[in-house]
Amino acid sequence: MTTKEHRLSVIGVLVELDGEYWIVQRTSHGEAPVRTIEWLSTVRRHGLRLVGARLPAGSGVIAALGSLSGSDFRVAALRHHRVEDVFDRSPSLRSSKRSSVQRPDPDVRSAAREAEMLESGEIDSRRYLRAEDGRWRVIISAADPESVRPRLERVHGSALTLIASPWSRADLDRAREDLGARRIEWQVVALLDGTDEDGLSVIRAAVRSVTPEISTWLRGFSRGMIELHPFLHPNADTGAFADESALYSHRFTG
Repeated sequence: MTTKEHRLSVIGVLVELDGEYWIVQRTSHGEAPVRTIEWLSTVRRHGLRLVGARLPAGSGVIAALGSLSGSDFRVAALRHHRVEDVFDRSPSLRSSKRSSVQRPDPDVRSAAREAEMLESGEIDSRRYLRAEDGRWRVIISAADPESVRPRLERVHGSALTLIASPWSRADLDRAREDLGARRIEWQVVALLDGTDEDGLSVIRAAVRSVTPEISTWLRGFSRGMIELHPFLHPNADTGAFADESALYSHRFTG
């Protein structure tokens, strides 16, 4: 095994090519794309050949712990269960007393008013989400929650949770535009919108690795607004890798 500071982990899908195993980063929710010539070429260009360990056949997202040598990844340990990449990331929304059994269903007029508030920037986001207890919550973020509370409570009542958003829709748009503009330079292979455990809008991106340049850029935004899921990530914690009672992920928020 390599020295501790050179130990890495990689998360992706296992691909068998001509009797060899490769690991490649997912670029969509699907795990087994059609094996076109173009796709096979992508695996060889951007994937890593796994060497140095017995590699049982399997499907789904896996993680490997080891060291990198060119396009070869020398495997010290494999993990097939409870591994999470950017497409699997879907945190449970916390339960709250401010919820309802039925899914919120505002009338046409109320929905139009909320759309106007989104357009004007009075509210930054509005989500109808099912919490981990199965009940529905209406989570709306705004720069000044109290200024919009009376209008929104008339529609949603006790199901409404108003949050003073730590970031604005403009912040999300700027981050999305930056990542899109640097897609090739930063090797961004997926860019998704999602929500965190509190129902706040976040951006998730899959990158090759978190470079110093990307880390510097990330510090220009509120922590937690952007979740990066790198293909390769430094990892010296073999205990966390081996502990299948917890999800294993490369999620990085700065």
